Amino acid sequence: MGRRVAARLSAAGIRTAFDLARADDAWIRRRFSVTLWNTALELRGVSAVPDGDPGSIRQTLVVSRSFGHRITRKDLLMEAISAFTERALERLRGERLVARGFSVHVQTSLFEKDGVYANSATVNLPFPSADTALFLKKARGALNAIWKPGYRYARGGVMLFSVEREDRRELSLLAPQKDGKKQARLMKAMDDINARYGHRTVTFASAGLPSDESAPWKMNRSNLSPARTTSWKELATARA
Repeated sequence: MGRRVAARLSAAGIRTAFDLARADDAWIRRRFSVTLWNTALELRGVSAVPDGDPGSIRQTLVVSRSFGHRITRKDLLMEAISAFTERALERLRGERLVARGFSVHVQTSLFEKDGVYANSATVNLPFPSADTALFLKKARGALNAIWKPGYRYARGGVMLFSVEREDRRELSLLAPQKDGKKQARLMKAMDDINARYGHRTVTFASAGLPSDESAPWKMNRSNLSPARTTSWKELATARA
């Protein structure tokens, strides 16, 4: 678990795995996350995820980030939400899943002197999908509904919900999916190109240019350690 969660547990008198296993279930769910509750169950010998269940899939998928700098412009916030949406859908397709809905959330810092604001908007789709273009179109409308000028936004993200397996999707006769196979082929082509030539080699314009590291919503990586063992461009140079 993270340092912040560990500090909160310690303040509540839970300092060992034994303490966590004895903690009250309702208290854990109310004060922390379902993940921590599952950890407590596992410590008691109770399996939180059934063994050998091939049909067990995630229920939600979240992509959320803190921005490298505060954002006050709507177009930049839309660019960030578009990039997060694109990443979420890429991961969804990678697991051969589809989603029937999603939510967009934005917020300022809780300690922002110029005003604190947090809000989210939910979008329900008429059919389950993994089409990035569709989600980006809906995400634009969701952000328009919750955008408020005058605030310094510090974080944003998207959460996909009502996730199901691609081969078991339930379609609606009242809202037939148009050009479903055509869009599926397009998404697969994009994923194949990005898998071969690098992340976001092909991307949607609304998500910004991958090479533009100056975008204020991108995380500050000025103190990032060199990737000596994973990037050809950052291999150490030996001089005789």
